[in-house]
Amino acid sequence: MENKKLLVGIVIVAAILGFLVYHFLVPQAAVTKIQEEKIMEKIAKEGKLKACYIVYPPMVIKDPNTGKLSGEMIDAVEYISKEAGLKVEYTETAWGTFIAALQSKQCDVVVTGLFSRIERAKTVAFTKPMFYIGNSALIKKGDARFKTLDDFNKTGVKIAVIQGEVGHLYAQKNLPTAELVVLLGADISLALAQVSAGKVDAAFTDGWTIEAYAKEHPETQDFLEVNPAASYGINPVTWAVRQGDADLLTFLNTAIIDLEADGKFLEFEEKYDAHWLRPEFELKKS
Repeated sequence: MENKKLLVGIVIVAAILGFLVYHFLVPQAAVTKIQEEKIMEKIAKEGKLKACYIVYPPMVIKDPNTGKLSGEMIDAVEYISKEAGLKVEYTETAWGTFIAALQSKQCDVVVTGLFSRIERAKTVAFTKPMFYIGNSALIKKGDARFKTLDDFNKTGVKIAVIQGEVGHLYAQKNLPTAELVVLLGADISLALAQVSAGKVDAAFTDGWTIEAYAKEHPETQDFLEVNPAASYGINPVTWAVRQGDADLLTFLNTAIIDLEADGKFLEFEEKYDAHWLRPEFELKKS
């Protein structure tokens, strides 16, 4: 009987402890998680927006002597931050590492013009598009082998790309037979220079960069001059944040709409002689 009473007592005590743990400790943990400081609260408290960038003229330009940053995207984030009473703290990254930089909280937003591709959207969240850029390829002037995109997908064709950049993503998926020369870093011109040097047959990246490079390097040619219909897609140009930072994403989208309405993007484009593809933006009177 004594043992039976002791056993019943132990069961009752265990039940009470279980009740307390379940109804007090577990909910408290959940509440604590809910009450974690949101990213915009943290940014406002610190008065600082941590921004990663990739050197990508004319969106992001870095003076090689002073390290000073300029460009359309830098002007945009500086304008937004000034309006919000914030300072910007910059960290340089690359096409192949910007997602890791976000996820490791080296920065809160990547402000280089990023192309919001489905592959990338699995791991980061993108703002609304600011404008659009098409894609192309760079070839040697007069190279008659390439008339369609399928002509690049052949044995013996070498294609230079920058790791993680849109040309790399496209070539990996659509040109499995070609040999890819994958270069590290942020400087897209390194891939284009491989064509100039005769080390590869082509380089893949966005059309604006290729057009600008071909104008300065007459030994090369923009593939769209050969086949104007051969652009492999139109890219929405955006910024990126962590997927869980919905409040920061809302803030940035609101700011982007304001810059569009105030004509700031067009002002920045004129400043850097950049003319992007963008939908018509009209304010209609009611």
